[in-house]
Amino acid sequence: MSEIVKELENCGNNDAVVRDAFGHVKIDSINTGDYFAKKFKKTLNPDKVLIQKSGYFARSGPPLEVDKALISSMASLAVSAGLSKTSGLIGCDVENENERVEVINFERVRGGGVFDTQQGWWQELIREVNAYGA
Repeated sequence: MSEIVKELENCGNNDAVVRDAFGHVKIDSINTGDYFAKKFKKTLNPDKVLIQKSGYFARSGPPLEVDKALISSMASLAVSAGLSKTSGLIGCDVENENERVEVINFERVRGGGVFDTQQGWWQELIREVNAYGA
C-alpha cells in the first residue's frame, strides 16, 4: 500500500489519497483494483482489462500464513494463465473437492446455479460459526 500511495502522490494524484484527521491514509479510499488495472494494461497491452472486486474488505490483524500461501498460489497461477492466454477464474474448484487452486473455465460459472448447502465445507463452516455463538 505504501508504494501505491507514494506513486499516487508523486504523480500529482493527491486527491486519490484520502487521509484521516491524524494524517493516516484511509486504506479503503485507495482503489487498488484500478491502480493495478492501469499498470497491467500499460505493461501487457491486452485487448481488454476487467477488474472485479467483491465488496469491501478490511482486516483488523495480519493475515495468517495459510492466507498468504493461498494468495501467493492464486497470483502465481493467474500470471501463468495470463501469459499462456488461458482465460478463466482462479480458485479452488468444487468439482475437484477444493483440493487445489486452478483455472476454472468461465462457462462453468454462469449464473443461475443453486448453492448446495449440504456441501461438507459449508456444513463445517456453519458448525464453526455456531460454536462462536454468532
